[in-house]
Amino acid sequence: MNKLINKELSLDFQINPFEIQSIKYKNNEVLYQKDGDWKKTWPIMFPVCGNLKSKLTYEGKELDIIRHGFFNDIKNWKIIQKKESSCLLESVFDKPNKLFPFKYKITIKIRLTKKKVYLDINIKNIDLKKMYYSFGHHPAFIFDKGDTITLNKEEEFIYEFSDGLMFEESDTKKIKSFSYGELDFSNSKPYLAFSKSNSVSIRRSNISYKIHYPKYPIFLFWSINENAKYVCVEPWFGMPDYANQNHSEISEKKQVIILEPGKNKIHKFSIKFD
Repeated sequence: MNKLINKELSLDFQINPFEIQSIKYKNNEVLYQKDGDWKKTWPIMFPVCGNLKSKLTYEGKELDIIRHGFFNDIKNWKIIQKKESSCLLESVFDKPNKLFPFKYKITIKIRLTKKKVYLDINIKNIDLKKMYYSFGHHPAFIFDKGDTITLNKEEEFIYEFSDGLMFEESDTKKIKSFSYGELDFSNSKPYLAFSKSNSVSIRRSNISYKIHYPKYPIFLFWSINENAKYVCVEPWFGMPDYANQNHSEISEKKQVIILEPGKNKIHKFSIKFD
């Protein structure tokens, strides 16, 4: 396990595969510690977010990408630079295959300041052709009786899905704020919005903080069931397939990111403690 620290904060992460495992502010843990039915803490989704109706294709050829992609299977991370309160990691994929037909480089930069955690994930197209991908965060934050969550803008959430696939028309629920137990997470029910917000605040009895996720077009809340002691706060560039769609060409996926050769995109995420 690798650790970053300053006077107020600590952050633990593993590599190969990469996952942030713990964030503590003044010794108060904020991330779910896998002590329930779900055995993950902060998955990252790439190059797919959500369920697929059928196999993805690229130029008519089937790809082996599955739901949420393969970020957790990347095993060639290298620590390029590490200091007491910051770290830079890199992974290069230069042998396209049936899993993903594009060459890319991913750089992860983690930085702690006095009261803030910064996580910047930079994805660069190192191929000679356009690259298509989706990207999303899936962190689980401790959330229990008496805790509240507040979005900076009210969102209209879709909550009806068919095996994780979307309908063209669905009932919606407007949400600005909720307390533990007020949202129905039974049967792993997700809540998905075409996002207008860019931050959410979590207030617990012993700690309060704001999560900032600029310019993500999709946002979700999720928990594995109604008894779980956490909630996942999920900004996505990408979305699940629709139940009635007939094909899954990666270049035509909804909310897909298109990178020209040599171009890059930085996906930002930060947490600020009160």
